[in-house]
Amino acid sequence: MVAVLNFFAENPGQAFSFTDVLKALGLGRATCHALLGGLVDAEYLYRNIDKTYVIGPAFAAVGNIAHKQFSPMQVAQPELRALSDEVRAVATAARLDHNDAVIESRAGSGQLHSWSVTTGERYPLRAPFAGAYFATAKPYEIDRWLDHLSPSPSDAEKQAFFASIEFTRKHGFTFGEYNSEVDYDPASPALPFTGKKTAYPVKVSEHLEAGLNYQLAFIISPVFGAQGGVEFVLVLSGFRKPASGETVAVLGEQLRAAAARISAFINGRNETYPLPE
Repeated sequence: MVAVLNFFAENPGQAFSFTDVLKALGLGRATCHALLGGLVDAEYLYRNIDKTYVIGPAFAAVGNIAHKQFSPMQVAQPELRALSDEVRAVATAARLDHNDAVIESRAGSGQLHSWSVTTGERYPLRAPFAGAYFATAKPYEIDRWLDHLSPSPSDAEKQAFFASIEFTRKHGFTFGEYNSEVDYDPASPALPFTGKKTAYPVKVSEHLEAGLNYQLAFIISPVFGAQGGVEFVLVLSGFRKPASGETVAVLGEQLRAAAARISAFINGRNETYPLPE
């Protein structure tokens, strides 16, 4: 029955005969007749006077409801809560809107020492921290975004940005650590997103080494949309203690796995778009 419904959903606006459905799906005659008859009775399909079948009013109504109510955040929010509870950090979902990061959902205690932010708020996003959003982007898309930033990113910011993209493409996540050369004010948690200076209280890491410890600030992993682009990102922040390279890798994989599950929900399949080589 699901195969029959999918067949009509994938061919909207078209009418099909019994034979058309039979051949397209490779069903037995008795099975196909019973399925079509049941779907007509339930008004998921409609049988025309010429004995062809089209999408019925019940199917259209369900599709309309699904279209209006469908939201990846229905799946993202439980994932964020589970991550926050397990790793004791703030978990956030944020989308890119032009040059701003918009917070779509979050989970975790606001008392955590972090750049924890409020759902619905938007923050100017600086180049070093945007790499995960461009994990599958074409070069011209990346250049266009950089050209519209104000103030224009410095060479160092661009270098960090491109390094973050490459790291994300290789590992499925990117991460950053607190910058010991810049004083960090916990009363201004949005500093990594904002400012017109080239020094930030956190910095994007370009390498991950198992034997090193990191004063971990954030981990970011992209969620992919139906066309293979990045729909939004998942962020873990608010870490209180240094983390070993092994721990960062484990946390990154947990976040990437959560992002993959959300991507599968959005795409209606059990795999996500691979990151480019």
